[in-house]
Amino acid sequence: DGHYQMGLLWRDDNPVLPYNRPLAEATLQYLKKRFLHDPELEVKYRNVIQECVNKGYARKLSQEEAAAVSNITWYIPHHPVTNPNKPGKVRVVFDGAAKFNGMCLNDQLLQGPCLTNDLTGVLIRFREEEVAFTAGIEDIFYQTNVTPSDADALRYLWWPSSINDPPEDYKMLVHIFGAKFFALLRQQSFKYDCTRQ
Repeated sequence: DGHYQMGLLWRDDNPVLPYNRPLAEATLQYLKKRFLHDPELEVKYRNVIQECVNKGYARKLSQEEAAAVSNITWYIPHHPVTNPNKPGKVRVVFDGAAKFNGMCLNDQLLQGPCLTNDLTGVLIRFREEEVAFTAGIEDIFYQTNVTPSDADALRYLWWPSSINDPPEDYKMLVHIFGAKFFALLRQQSFKYDCTRQ
């Protein structure tokens, strides 16, 4: 489909993660209280979550899939983040640093080197030619697919209809903003694209 696919950068070859669904459930209860105080935030957040599913970045699991757990099954807590400079815009942030039994997903992942260009060098190169341009990539955070064998480490809980219903299991099919090595992943795939002929 034109997207890159990459596995998670596991610290160990055979990671074993604790079953942390209770953490995700507790975080969702906190989110429910927040939504009861701010129904408008719930509507905006629900739209963003649904858009992730509609665009194929995530999918709802069947009951059989949700019941099947492995050594890397991990439920990532998530919450909305707003920016006062962008009123009305809500972003989903998955918390790869949320701890359960003293462990978090980010503890199990390698960070990798920093590939971000030095800003001074960028500014100098920007002045070298008469014309310069910039561009943005839509949904850049969701442009690299995760390998299916690692997608169970990117599960999350959500209410498909109402916050009064029991939560259901979903999993991300793309890498998340909030994972330890995300900056490396984004920069590596971008640089690869720029050097392809």
